[in-house]
Amino acid sequence: MKTVDNQLYLLDFGAVKQVTGATSSTKSTGIYTTGYAPPEQVTGGQVFPASELYSLAVTCIVLLTGKETTDLFDSYSNRWLWQNHITPQDQNLALVLDKLLSASPQDRYSSAQAVLDALNPEGIKTASPASAKSAAPMATKPPMASTVSASAPIANPTTPQPLTQSSPKPNLAQQQPNQRKLLRPWMIVIALLAAFLGSIGGWWLRQREGTVIDNSSLVAVQSAASFNDIDVPPGQFNYGGSTTWAPIRGIVDPQLQQAIPDLDLAYRDPTNRPPGSGSGIQMLINGELDFAQTSRPITSEEKQQAQKQGITLQEIPVAIEGVAIVSHPELPISNVSQTQLKDIYTGRAVNWQELGGPDLPIVPISRNDIGGTVFFFSQAVLNGEDLAASVQRSNSTTEALRLTSNTPGAIYFASAPEIVGQCTIKPLAVDQQLPYQPPYIDLQNCSPNQRNRPNLEGFASGDYPLTRQISVVINPDKPIGQAYAELLLTEEGQAALNTAGFARIP
Repeated sequence: MKTVDNQLYLLDFGAVKQVTGATSSTKSTGIYTTGYAPPEQVTGGQVFPASELYSLAVTCIVLLTGKETTDLFDSYSNRWLWQNHITPQDQNLALVLDKLLSASPQDRYSSAQAVLDALNPEGIKTASPASAKSAAPMATKPPMASTVSASAPIANPTTPQPLTQSSPKPNLAQQQPNQRKLLRPWMIVIALLAAFLGSIGGWWLRQREGTVIDNSSLVAVQSAASFNDIDVPPGQFNYGGSTTWAPIRGIVDPQLQQAIPDLDLAYRDPTNRPPGSGSGIQMLINGELDFAQTSRPITSEEKQQAQKQGITLQEIPVAIEGVAIVSHPELPISNVSQTQLKDIYTGRAVNWQELGGPDLPIVPISRNDIGGTVFFFSQAVLNGEDLAASVQRSNSTTEALRLTSNTPGAIYFASAPEIVGQCTIKPLAVDQQLPYQPPYIDLQNCSPNQRNRPNLEGFASGDYPLTRQISVVINPDKPIGQAYAELLLTEEGQAALNTAGFARIP
């Protein structure tokens, strides 16, 4: 924490108490934030000073790009592809970050001082915390000149900027040499403290539904060419879960059952709560389902609950899906930024005039909080904040679309395959990226035989910002779950998923 007199203090969030008395100071702990922890900690191995520096580098690239770790790390090549999202102006900084992000600790810098030395190729001595107190304070906030983002959010219309006149830029050449030399070391010192705080306290920050995502349950399966190449146990099997899967249940699953006559899939609705990813996983744990369909990862709490029942939940990603934003058809807005979406759904923006639109109240609409789409939206767009109390909740996408189409100023988010092709609402671009495949079919020409289609290319490439994987959650003791996922991962299954509006798993 930083006080008003610029003093920095390290706070204990309670994690230290959980590991007090550990037999070895080099042994890793299970307390970490998924995506930021180094591989050696995730696997329970020995940790080093370089382990903390890895987490610092992840924090830096998240701050530089504005992207989540899942968008920056390519699990197929086991590489951080953060430079796909920004163009670094300081190549030395880029090289240092890449070295810090090395998978093996021995390939990283061994100490924070080594990082500081690498960031100061001119051999400038870094000021120690003690000597820093006597250093002259900076008169202005240092300019963020490290990178140029390729996906920078649109300027908030509430603070209009002149279109033809750029803001005055500080003349770095006229600054005093000592001021210029102290800039980058101070930025790194502050970032080191922030990263250390994040590595201890980040675990404590719970996501929606009081949960923490744990990717250790992911399972990879080998794909095949056709449905007939998969060994599928015969019989009737119960399944259910995320409403995002509705197009798959309507288009793809009938193809599976036609190709495999002995396979009988029976969808089951929850009895005491609305359908959704959480409901499906809960029903699987309770033994009501043979497998579940989800649009979000399994949480640590769900895994622990399953383990108490003697079940080890696993998840198998099968497709990529986009979350689309739609509005009332007559709203004269065609694009929203993620920043504007956050303002809308946290209640900071209440009139479209604040966002460059007409003088019209904003009516934000959402599904109930139990669904995986709301969970994803809260994390990806709201940075973990709750939906505002003013957000109108709907029990189903059908109800939400009806409300959106009948309410001037309304805006709604849901799975792109479910809503992009609807003829009663208007899909919006997000950060200038389209959720539909151009050319756009306007409402006057929209019909059951001619409608907008999801932008599968944009979803697969990641150009469209609101994308995620959908998965089959299985109980390994019931082989039908893995068999179902393997069917969807065949070439025949992936083609069917494309038809339903979902992009292929890379």
